[in-house]
This record gives sequence, structure tokens and C-alpha cells, in this order.
Amino acid sequence: MMKKKVVFFVALAACMVFAKEASGKDARLFATRTEVQRFIKDGPSAPAYEIFAAIRSRVQQRTLSPSLTDASATTGWWHHASEYMTDAALVHALEPTNPVDTWLRANVLDLVRKPVSDWAGPPFRRHRGGVMTGNLETAHISWDSTLYAPGGKRLMCASIGDVRVVSSDVSDYYGPPLKEFIRTTVLCGSNVIFVVDRISSEVPVKANWNWLLDNRDGDLGYNWDQPGFISASRPGASMRITRFGSEGRLVGPTWAMLHDAYHTLPGRFCEGRPGSGVSFMMAETEALENRTCVHVIILDNPDAISARTCSRDKDSYTAGNNKGSWTLMALDNGTIRVKGPSDITEIGNPSEHSL
Repeated sequence: MMKKKVVFFVALAACMVFAKEASGKDARLFATRTEVQRFIKDGPSAPAYEIFAAIRSRVQQRTLSPSLTDASATTGWWHHASEYMTDAALVHALEPTNPVDTWLRANVLDLVRKPVSDWAGPPFRRHRGGVMTGNLETAHISWDSTLYAPGGKRLMCASIGDVRVVSSDVSDYYGPPLKEFIRTTVLCGSNVIFVVDRISSEVPVKANWNWLLDNRDGDLGYNWDQPGFISASRPGASMRITRFGSEGRLVGPTWAMLHDAYHTLPGRFCEGRPGSGVSFMMAETEALENRTCVHVIILDNPDAISARTCSRDKDSYTAGNNKGSWTLMALDNGTIRVKGPSDITEIGNPSEHSL
């Protein structure tokens, strides 16, 4: 069963990169047709072109090696597979070339054809032999861990216009007393992400949300405010996280370590140094049986992010600027609706779906 899930997941990713829908529209993984056309038209003047150029350069270098692991890799294939594959898929989507396309296709097929033993991982990933269940050593590939975690359920994975939705229920993975823990992540355009958590339990419990910021190069700037606001910036990029929902407080910042890859033994070359990460925890101050919490994430360049606002009005959460805004409505019955600059996207109730 796990092999089938793995093959399906990788094959699905490959299809999203290469295939076209029957209608003739591109089934793109990273951007809509309009976004791609705008990027190509703007060329080097596009805000993200410098980042894309850096990704393209390292992808071109990797295509010199036919396998997934090139000479620059310092980790096993499972640790860098998602990074290498998504980098190549992005270049394919924006500036396809024969070397990149050939490399991408060959390595997608190589992943699909790997034996189950390669995917299961060693014992420290909770696999004890026998039935292949538990967390994969290839956890870096499974962006949504509920694909493989026992009890995890994928509910939705959809692209609707400029809105992308992924939803999962992980209540069985946490176990009693949780009855429902549905997380729905909604990407709206290029600048706004809504993370909707709907949690219910048999008895009142407190929930914590942890955010780990990357400071491996020491260029991270950050600020925070009670009860749930974090801002972070790097050269050329800024982010704001605002929490709405149950009563809570922000704990941090705390020095943390951000690893390139995890290892069972300490002091390995892949281990991050102290301070390579900065951690914040948003902690509830009251135990509850039911709650819906929404984290609104805004991303933009440092000069533009100050013009973006974020607000709540009952069950509606809005993020935008004078050029347009996105509003997410999270209703009491679990239904989610998104109103964009030009239209309304009906997502529905994720609990009524299943993948």
C-alpha cells in the first residue's frame, strides 16, 4: 500500500509538471498560465528574477550529472530529492530546455522505480520491519506528512484559478482526546497564505503553534508583538504572520538549530549551529474543546510589505493592499470561501472530501 502511495504521489507530481489537461490548459505546479506569461514578459525586470536566475544556475549544474545525487550533494538522496526536483520543475515551467527536461524526466522515473526498502528507511524512522508503516526516511519528499503518517488523511489538493488548496486531517495521528484536527492551507496569488486549523477534542485541551525561522546565514531580521504577530525579513524579502482565533500569547524568540538534514547522532556535518534558527511559539492560554484558528501569512519585498494590511471581521479574514485584497471566510459549519480581486472561490467543507 505504501509503495502505491509513493508511486502515486511522485507520478502525480510528474504529471503536474509535464502533462496538459484535456482542455488544453497547462497543469502547472508552481504558477498559473497568466503568472508564467507575466514573468516571461518582464524578464530580468521581474521582482523574483534574481532568485530564479540563481535556481536556474544550480539546476544547470546538476544536469551535468545523470543521477539525482551530484558531486555537490552532502546528504543521501532522500534529503535533497524534493529540493532538486522542485528546482528543476520550476525551471522547466519558466524556461524549459532539453538538458533540464531530460534530467527531470529521468529522475522522476528513477524515484517511481525505487524499491519499497529504499523508501521505508532505517529503524530510527519508526520502521521496525514487517509491514511498511511509520514515518519515512524520505520525509523531506513528503511535504505533507499525512500522506504517510498512520491515521493521517489527505482531504483536498486542488488548484482553482489563482487559489491553491491543500487540506488534511491528522487527529488520528495525535490520538485521543482529539476528535478532529483539519488543517487547510490556502495560497492566494503570490503574496497571501491562509492557514486554517479546525480542532475539536473530547475534553478541553490547549494547543501550541511553533514557527521556526531560517537564520543560517545570519541575515534574518525579525520582530514580534502580542498576542500573535511575527514579522521577518531577509535581503530582498519580507514576511508577516498574524494569528486570529482563541486567546493566546506569543512565547519567544528562542535560539534554535535549523538542520540541513537530520541524523540520529550528534555533531554531524549536516547539523545546524546554535542560532541557525529562531523559534516562536503561539500558545493558547485557555483549554478548549473546539476552536478555529487562522494564521494569515503575507509575503512581499521589504519596500512593499508595509502597504499590505491584515484584519478580521467575525468569520472573515482579509489581507491586501490598494491594488487588491483577498478575503477568506471560515464558517462555523466548516465551509471555506475565498473572495479575490475579481471572483469568489468556493472551497466548501474539507471534511466532506477525501483523497
